[in-house]
Amino acid sequence: MNSKDIACISVKVLSIYFIMKGLTDGTLYLGNRLMIYSDWHSNLDLSLFFAMFSHVLYLIVGIILWFKTEKISNFIIPSYNTYEKKEINDCKEMLVDIQTLALSLIGLIIVFFNFQVLGDGLALVYTQNGMMEDSLNLLKWRIGFKIITIIFGLILFLKARKIASLLKTI
Repeated sequence: MNSKDIACISVKVLSIYFIMKGLTDGTLYLGNRLMIYSDWHSNLDLSLFFAMFSHVLYLIVGIILWFKTEKISNFIIPSYNTYEKKEINDCKEMLVDIQTLALSLIGLIIVFFNFQVLGDGLALVYTQNGMMEDSLNLLKWRIGFKIITIIFGLILFLKARKIASLLKTI
C-alpha cells in the first residue's frame, strides 16, 4: 500500500462521513423546522434555505468526494512517488505525503463544519429583526470569524503540500 492508496481510502471515508452527516443532520433539522413552523409565508423561508444550505452542501461535497476520489487524491499527492521501493532514507518523502494528506483533510473538515454554523448564523440574522442591537452585532462578529475560519481551512487544503514541506525542514 502506497501513499496514493492511503489518500484514496481517506477521501472515500471522508466522503461517507459527509454524506451521512448531511443526511442525518439535514433530515433531523428539516423535521424539527417543519414541526415548529407551519407558516411558510413568513420570513422563515429564507431562514430555512440558509440553514438547509449547509446540510445540502455536505451531501453534495460527499458525493463529489466519492466520485472524484482519484482526482482529489492526485491533487493532494501530485506525483506517484517510488519511495516504497527504496530504503529508509526516503521515509521523509512518505512522511511529507502523509502530512499533506492529513492537512488537506483537516482543511476540508474545517471548511465544511464552519459552513453549517455560518448558515445557521445567516438564518438567525435574517429572521431576528427585533433582536437587540448588541446581540446582533455579536452575531455578526461570529459570522465574520466563521468566514475567516473557512478561509483558513481553504488555505490549509490548497497549500497542504507546502505546509508539510515546511514542517519537514523544522
